[in-house]
Amino acid sequence: MPVLDEKGTSTILERPESSLAELNATASATDTSGYADAQQQERPGELSRIENALTALARLLSEHSNAIVALWLCVVAVSMVGFSRQKPLWADEVIFRWIATLPSVRDIWHALALGLNTDPPLDHLLTHGLTAIFGAGALVIRLTSIGGICLMLLSLFLTLREFVGPLYALLGLALPFGTIIVDYGYEARPYALMYGCFGLAIYCWVKAGENGPNRVAWNLALGLSLAAALACHFYSVFALPAFYLAELVRSQRQRRLNWPTLGAIVGASATVLLYWPIIVGARQYSSAYFEKPSLTSVPTMLAQSLGQFVIPLFAFLAFVAIFATLGVHFTREHKTETQETLRFRELTALGLGFLLIPVLAWAAGIVVLKAFTARYVLHGLLGVFLLLPLLASRVFRQDRSLALALLMACGLPALVFATQGTKRVFKAPNHNADLARIEDMIPKLSGDVVVSDPHLLLEMIDSSPALKAKCIYLWDRKNESTYTGQDGFSHLAGPGAQMGLFRSEPWSNYPNKDSAFLFLTAPDSQSDGLGWLRAHLEAGHRYGDVVAKAGKYLIVEAKPGQQAAQLSAPPSPDVTLDRGTSALTPAVQQEKTTVH
Repeated sequence: MPVLDEKGTSTILERPESSLAELNATASATDTSGYADAQQQERPGELSRIENALTALARLLSEHSNAIVALWLCVVAVSMVGFSRQKPLWADEVIFRWIATLPSVRDIWHALALGLNTDPPLDHLLTHGLTAIFGAGALVIRLTSIGGICLMLLSLFLTLREFVGPLYALLGLALPFGTIIVDYGYEARPYALMYGCFGLAIYCWVKAGENGPNRVAWNLALGLSLAAALACHFYSVFALPAFYLAELVRSQRQRRLNWPTLGAIVGASATVLLYWPIIVGARQYSSAYFEKPSLTSVPTMLAQSLGQFVIPLFAFLAFVAIFATLGVHFTREHKTETQETLRFRELTALGLGFLLIPVLAWAAGIVVLKAFTARYVLHGLLGVFLLLPLLASRVFRQDRSLALALLMACGLPALVFATQGTKRVFKAPNHNADLARIEDMIPKLSGDVVVSDPHLLLEMIDSSPALKAKCIYLWDRKNESTYTGQDGFSHLAGPGAQMGLFRSEPWSNYPNKDSAFLFLTAPDSQSDGLGWLRAHLEAGHRYGDVVAKAGKYLIVEAKPGQQAAQLSAPPSPDVTLDRGTSALTPAVQQEKTTVH
């Protein structure tokens, strides 16, 4: 600025370079602070209004995140109820309900030790208490799964909020709906409860690392939540290395071992030994398990469970392109210095450990277990739900516009799920009409009805006491292994009949094995599930006449063994097996006339 010196000469006062730098920094901060800058004011009014609306939305989500979480959890729970109403119980759920409704805890333990189910007892015991109060309806036995998914979502949000703020933490509520993990939220199996327990354990582990007055309580909660997860499913043990890895990273930062936290993890790990009798029963469940590990097991599991992420990824790129086209840019997520540095590497290590769960389970399947089942290792996806928001916040440098684009993209599958589930709440429950038709035919049929597919048998006995009294399963480990590639149900059939779950006999001891009998199966053009009997009878030329048809199921008369023995040569390609008329009881013959 020109001024006059003491001699009246005009001069220019020069500021030091440091002072100029300070002014430039101050001006730059002023230009970029708040939710609107000088450039916004120069933009066309329409674009400015769009940006202001997006800015307001980002601010709303951040400032009212707690209310949004509470509302969303309620919506999720209602949606799960809707999906549950439209989904009949399937075979594994029937076994689960039968065990959970046994009279005493000792009976439940005995059934699990026999190998009727290959899971630890926690979910069965919780459901046992619920059914004693509310009855044994399908929704009641699925309540623990609904609660497990909600607990997982809440824990993910609380954990992520400690590191990346509320806007990016909301991703933890949306990401699971891009995977198949939420489908187990309305199924009476222990997976969803395991997810919830692990989510809680992750949050407790984070809080236990803080130097606060409640460290003892958080360590205790960590041990209990880990022990609860291990009491849900035996494949939960593959998550333990994740906690040991993360604790190792934390000890390097603190330059000491955190003995209370480490003791909680070790103590929880030791609880697996309590279930040794059940482990023995589960280990003998199948000598030819239906899902063998292979080189493609893990890639196939990831493709099946993460395939739905294609839609959020496409939507995210579209939103980013739209925002970039409109020139949308507003301030970064506010965060304190502690949020920037608060054990980021430690939580990343924990997430990485969860990502390794499918690999560890696959390696154990190759070496020891001789089996690999994709749904058993889905808790490894918790690593995805942790790492994606963490890494996105770092890559995007807490940019609100990119966070909003990612949240909107990942929220699309979540909104679709919520909409479909809520609509189903107001629909009538879905019942298997075919099973009702079979029940109507029961009085017209003489003798037992042998059910070929064991999964169908379990659905039938759960559907009607009359079907349970009439239907029987014949097991043979050699034939089952030959025709289905596994022999698991032959192992289950004996204990199941012993406990009164269903009627079952060995094929070799069945009195009518060599005479005519009725069996229930699917048409030739359709799979018979895990049933071996249809293929065995066809191979022995004993597949006889279709006696009755009930929807997609057939009741067929097996030919006597002597007649099959006379057919020494297989039929020519131009000759079809006789599946015409038959002579059974008058009631059955009348039923055939009606069907045909």
